[in-house]
Amino acid sequence: MTSNDQLPERSSIRQVVAASFIGTTIEWYDFFLYGTAAALVFNKLFFPTFDPMIGTLLAFAIVCVGVMVLRVRAPNAKRPFKTPFVWVTAPLGIVMCLFMISFLPFDTFLRLVAWTVIGLAIYFLYSSKHAKPSPYAVKAE
Repeated sequence: MTSNDQLPERSSIRQVVAASFIGTTIEWYDFFLYGTAAALVFNKLFFPTFDPMIGTLLAFAIVCVGVMVLRVRAPNAKRPFKTPFVWVTAPLGIVMCLFMISFLPFDTFLRLVAWTVIGLAIYFLYSSKHAKPSPYAVKAE
């Protein structure tokens, strides 16, 4: 190939890089603008008394349970990181999360139950028609 044959290819690569950069910048700005509006304005507008703490604490508790379950079901699985003292850390994490959840207002629990039922209904109704075998599975070595 001569240097003249490479010029159009380099030019098209530059155009693709420039277009990707511009598109990514616009997308980031759009995401940042609407994400900020959703967090600051729409949160108070649509959920005036919503306390997101229960979801966060429940997620931490579920992760602790998941770590313990994986230690039993796939003890030799490859792990990118190790949890120190998993049989102490995970149960203490679960207990502390549930302890903090117990101090939240009662209407928070009602919302949790309602959204959990709605989420599970959508999940099972959708997955019954669209489920495929998972390409991801924990394999013990």
